Amino acid sequence: MSSVVRKHSGFTLIEMVVVLAVLAAVASLVIPKVDFVRRSADTATTANGQGNVASNLQFHRVAKGTFPNRFDSLIEGDAASTTIYGKLPMKFSLGPGQFSVGPIHATPSPTTLSYVFPSPFTLMNHDPAVTYASDSGATEVPVAVATTNFVKIVEGSTIAKGIYPPNGTFPTTTRPVLIALGVGPQCTAVGNSMISAPLYTTTDPAASYGRYIAIFAVYPETPGKRAELKGVVDPAGQSVNTNLKNYYQNQNE
Repeated sequence: MSSVVRKHSGFTLIEMVVVLAVLAAVASLVIPKVDFVRRSADTATTANGQGNVASNLQFHRVAKGTFPNRFDSLIEGDAASTTIYGKLPMKFSLGPGQFSVGPIHATPSPTTLSYVFPSPFTLMNHDPAVTYASDSGATEVPVAVATTNFVKIVEGSTIAKGIYPPNGTFPTTTRPVLIALGVGPQCTAVGNSMISAPLYTTTDPAASYGRYIAIFAVYPETPGKRAELKGVVDPAGQSVNTNLKNYYQNQNE
């Protein structure tokens, strides 16, 4: 009689343990690299979006003679509100000394805004109940320079330091007021100097305001001086330079 030798197919327990150990080792090398690629892509996309928005706003200024109309005011509710829009990312809206809310000046020059912004100039105030926080509110509010509340950048804040390095101290000769205006889908630049108002892709549009924010300097103490676009920040308050630094730091990891 011939004996039949049966061969068992499949892995032994030891072989399976070895295979799992190898896979775990490979995953430990790959996963950080994937996260690095994602972070690099996010920062590069953000910096590119900021640069495009700034270029489009300046192009509108050159082509039309004024900056666009119907920016997002970043104020919650109606024109009498003194509350910053609650769905701005926390780092931006609640950071130490970043923002204050109030009129540009107690007795501003009549030409403070009308000299460089469209006349009449209107803003879109946010409704806290909107489904998508990145959409402009339904309320269009005419700007009365003496009474309208703006979100203002506080001197010495992170954003101010990005505009006036190294300490964020505003020039003393012509004292500016820095105001923050969101570039939302109702902005009149859309369809003129830009195809659409870009989204900040790393935020949930239903949970937080995900549009880029233009920082303007106005000069209420210098009648006739034109407003200036000083920069564009992302919803977290980061400037283009900061995002580029973050990008290159990711590259060097």
